[in-house]
Amino acid sequence: MFCGNGPVTNEHVWPDWILELLKKEIKKTYGLKKFWVKVGFNEQTRMTDKFDETVKRVCGPCNREWMNDLENSVKPFLQRMILGQGRVDLLPDDQIKLASWAFKTSLMIDFMLRTNEFPRELATKFYKTRAPVGACFIWSGAYNGREHGFNAIGRPFYVDVNGDLIPGVKLTFRLRTAAFQLFWLSRMTGQYASVQYHPAWHQLWPPKGEALNWPPNNNAFNDEQYTGQANSAHGIIFGPTGTDE
Repeated sequence: MFCGNGPVTNEHVWPDWILELLKKEIKKTYGLKKFWVKVGFNEQTRMTDKFDETVKRVCGPCNREWMNDLENSVKPFLQRMILGQGRVDLLPDDQIKLASWAFKTSLMIDFMLRTNEFPRELATKFYKTRAPVGACFIWSGAYNGREHGFNAIGRPFYVDVNGDLIPGVKLTFRLRTAAFQLFWLSRMTGQYASVQYHPAWHQLWPPKGEALNWPPNNNAFNDEQYTGQANSAHGIIFGPTGTDE
């Protein structure tokens, strides 16, 4: 699906290092051998204790090579974010790597849910650029609510730019304490989207070129705040910036 060469094989949505990290931490902290996963698109959610789901959308070479390299590039700081191990310093280059990882992960979640909200050609474009493609915004934040494990909530939406309705997709997901949110717009027409957002999120993409001491502004979402951020588009303001995309 990414390189287009095939044949595709059954590959895990989550890499082994994240699977083992969460299983070990959940057992140590909560005494549990299994944990619940809540995933859904457009208010259709399901709960499962299967975290090691596979999708038949990735070929073996892609999984073993560049996707493995991407995982290794973010592992040193992402595992600390997942476990909530204090403040994490993220340099601008780290944030670009994390944005690419979050974009790839969003595509894999969409494959897992079989919702086809993201156009299939995005995977091919991502394979070529190894960076988020299109009119895309990605943020990272922290979660300190009661739930453990994995959560993903997706929403299709439309943005009204001077009467032009532009379809898009919003996907919010978290791995224990590390939260991410992605907005992807199918197109922009002569205007670029300017965004004002919640201070507990930090914009990873488009890159701002600033070092980040994570979590942003020393904030973290509780359960109500996280769900609210996942289910609404408040705080998004689109307008002209003088840049054509």
